[in-house]
Amino acid sequence: MKNYITTFFIALFSTLVVAQEIPDLNGRVNFNGSYQPTEIQKQELIKSLQELDKEGKVQMAILVVDSVKPSTIEQFSIKVAEKWNVGKKNVNNGVIFVVATKDRKARLEVGRGLEGVLTDAMTSRIQKEKMAPLFKKGDYFGGIKAVVNEVKVQTAKEIPIISAELEKQDKGSINSIVLILVSIFGLGFVGFIVWLVNNNKKQKLKQEEELKALSKQWRDEYRNNQRKYKPINPVVGAVPKATTNRASSTRSRDSSADDIATGAILGSVLSSSSDDDSRKSSSSSDSFSSGGGDYSGGGSSSDW
Repeated sequence: MKNYITTFFIALFSTLVVAQEIPDLNGRVNFNGSYQPTEIQKQELIKSLQELDKEGKVQMAILVVDSVKPSTIEQFSIKVAEKWNVGKKNVNNGVIFVVATKDRKARLEVGRGLEGVLTDAMTSRIQKEKMAPLFKKGDYFGGIKAVVNEVKVQTAKEIPIISAELEKQDKGSINSIVLILVSIFGLGFVGFIVWLVNNNKKQKLKQEEELKALSKQWRDEYRNNQRKYKPINPVVGAVPKATTNRASSTRSRDSSADDIATGAILGSVLSSSSDDDSRKSSSSSDSFSSGGGDYSGGGSSSDW
């Protein structure tokens, strides 16, 4: 009976143990525990990671928490890597550094694309030689900064390889975007020309109809006047000179209206395009594109 009760309480307790929640990615540095660096220190880390991304073609993110229990540091960090997806797509050049201050545990999780450079032995040495001595003194910022610097040094030699792959992807993306934009612009331009031609035809037909109606009106009036009064120089079917002048005036007014409308349309399109470009150029943040979440278990853990 005691064995059944013991088993029951063990099972009950195990169901109450909830795995540590994986936090969301909020930029390159994420301090989610009791340790918080100064704002100057945080900005220094962000700048270093941005340079690492730009120059070394390595995307790195940092997460500092109090504890990962009941998970192990390995279980927790790989879940973080899977959720955050740090790294370029198809290159998998992401690195995630997880630190649990109260557990006194840390781990470097390395993307598959960098496992040939940041090997398990290399990441273990970085943590033991660069990080651990500073962490033991309570200098968490110094230890984290040392790890970032060493990752930058070790991956600098891989710039040509990673850059070539990234440039290949960027060119493909740029070419696709340019092709789409050209297609859209071409279709829009052709559509505008077709609309303009059709509109001009309609306007021309409308003007011709108005001229015919006006000419008929003047002929009718002229004939009616002939019946009432004897004309000085009667000409059958003659159209007064005023008809031509009035028709010419009508054409001139309509042509001016067409020019004004066309100018207004082009001005609106150019203004809208300029506003869109200014809005796009004004947006900036510490966020970065991700999608290279293949880590395949590469990396190493350490304590202090």
